[in-house]
Amino acid sequence: MGLLLRNWHLKLSAVLLATVLYTGLVFSGSFTDSSVQVRVEQVNVSRDVFVLSAEPGIVDVRYRVSNEQAGSVTADDFAVEVDLAAYDLERAPEPQELPLEWRSLKDGVEILEVVPESIRVEADRVEVRSVPVEVDSGAIPDGLEIEEPVLSHETAEVRGPASVASRVERAVAFVDIPASGINV
Repeated sequence: MGLLLRNWHLKLSAVLLATVLYTGLVFSGSFTDSSVQVRVEQVNVSRDVFVLSAEPGIVDVRYRVSNEQAGSVTADDFAVEVDLAAYDLERAPEPQELPLEWRSLKDGVEILEVVPESIRVEADRVEVRSVPVEVDSGAIPDGLEIEEPVLSHETAEVRGPASVASRVERAVAFVDIPASGINV
């Protein structure tokens, strides 16, 4: 009995270490690491904000899943979002790096890494303003005379990003007059 209890703490530690190593060996062959490309979605887009940058793009999502589920995982099983409420409109339309948020929509799928972790976004406030309307009748065919055009509206409303809308001076109505003068 004395031989069995001698150095009992070392013997117990050896059994525990063997159990941990065996468990790691068993589970190491049960999972697969893979990656998929996922489209980034914009969330919290205000009606008062105009996003100048193109689509947010696509990111690489690296994930781990059990071997039984490995063939059934698709890009639709992940949600990657950029929260546009984090964009600082005081600095608009300056490009800003916004962090991405991601989650797995399928049980048993663990996300290991998302590359890149942030994207560059350009946005601006929406501006609405009125500008005068002018008529451009173009080249008038020989033999035709036109009178001063009568406008149904003296002004037009311009709506768009403030950095662009502020540069609009007028709206021009182009009128094409054919040589016959019939279909104007």
